[in-house]
Amino acid sequence: MVFYFIILGMLGILFLLSGQVEITGEKKVPAWKLPFFRSASFLRNKLSLAGGPKEDLETEKLADALLILFLGLGITLLIQIVMPGAEELPGTGQLSRPEKGEGNLTWGLQAEIEGLEGPEDISVEVGERELTDGEKQQLLERAAEELDQIILGENPSPDEVRGQIELPSELFDGRITVQWIREPEKLVDETGLLSEDIPGEGAILQLKAILICEDREWICERALHVYPPVRTEREELLYQLRKAVKEADEATAEESELTLPLEVEGKKVSWRKSEISTVGICLAVTLLAAAAMYLAREQEYRKKEKERARQLLMDYPGLLFQLSLLLEAGLTMQNAFSRIAMGYRDQRHPKKRAVYEEMLAACYEMQSGIPEREAYEAFGKRCGETCYVKLGTMLASGLQKGSQGLTEVLQKEAREAMDTRRQLARKLGEEAGTKLLLPMILMLIVVMVILMVPAVMAF
Repeated sequence: MVFYFIILGMLGILFLLSGQVEITGEKKVPAWKLPFFRSASFLRNKLSLAGGPKEDLETEKLADALLILFLGLGITLLIQIVMPGAEELPGTGQLSRPEKGEGNLTWGLQAEIEGLEGPEDISVEVGERELTDGEKQQLLERAAEELDQIILGENPSPDEVRGQIELPSELFDGRITVQWIREPEKLVDETGLLSEDIPGEGAILQLKAILICEDREWICERALHVYPPVRTEREELLYQLRKAVKEADEATAEESELTLPLEVEGKKVSWRKSEISTVGICLAVTLLAAAAMYLAREQEYRKKEKERARQLLMDYPGLLFQLSLLLEAGLTMQNAFSRIAMGYRDQRHPKKRAVYEEMLAACYEMQSGIPEREAYEAFGKRCGETCYVKLGTMLASGLQKGSQGLTEVLQKEAREAMDTRRQLARKLGEEAGTKLLLPMILMLIVVMVILMVPAVMAF
């Protein structure tokens, strides 16, 4: 719960610090989402995350993650308010006992022992008010098979028993009763508690269990090598507490309520029902959802970047041919460049083409007063691909050498780019064939089933 309020406080401080941050970019942000975008922009600047083309994407990813985190924290707080917390048991420590036929009732409780730090989770099983006997012979066989594990309890092996053993007086909800014969009796009491007088080298305990089901009996004999128990102070107190609970349950088996012990080893014990930690679960889900949103945005961005790079390579030869043709027709470099860009703008393509969008941006830069050479070089850098950086450099150097030699260079570059485009198209075709492989295998399986099932049913 403390961790929850720490995160909530950090989120509130972030909202306060980013209250005056200005949001830039072309995308319009809804008013209800504005605080998250301001906080994301503030974090991006402080953490020195990617700028430039990725600036808006990083801001949007962080804003979505903060939104998920905020909603998750709110839902967690609402659940904490609506759902009741740990309920303190009455001072008498009483638990309602189930009636006959309802089955045993298990309570998840927390015990606070005086002198020990923090509560301890303890599961208390309250048996039915009246227990019944009766079953058939096969239950005896099953009980004999399961008795080995039941006797050991939490001990790892019958060759090394250091903790309490289980000597149940009944099995299968009272349908089988068990009588125990212990030899020697001084090694263990009737509840399964090991004696403190066991020698250090251990001793052999012979157990004989008489399983009774109506008028039938089954005798099982087991040998255990018992050693003195080794417990810390905390373990000893909890051990004595469980022992006291079990004794109280047996002592009040015919009563309608079980009275829990309020003192163990001279120390007071208070009881309350165990609290389900919904806060921790909701908080973990919130953090995972925020991280998943951020990673999903990153994956989406990488997919778009890959598609953009592929699109740039596919459009490169066509752009070079257009430039070379317009230059051969007598247009200047700037006029040819602007004509291609403005023609794209006027056609209003349903799907944006990255290279022509960057050309429009370069034209607008030249119209605003940026030198033509710098606009071409910036155009190549914004495209990002090596071929476009090379093109921007060629266009910038062509301003000094003239367009006559540049036309031949562009045509040569266009022919080489066409070869690259063919290789890319071949690669895309191979990828498409690979993606179709799984559906083809599934179709083959369906066809095989259609052919084989009638043949098999005919026999």
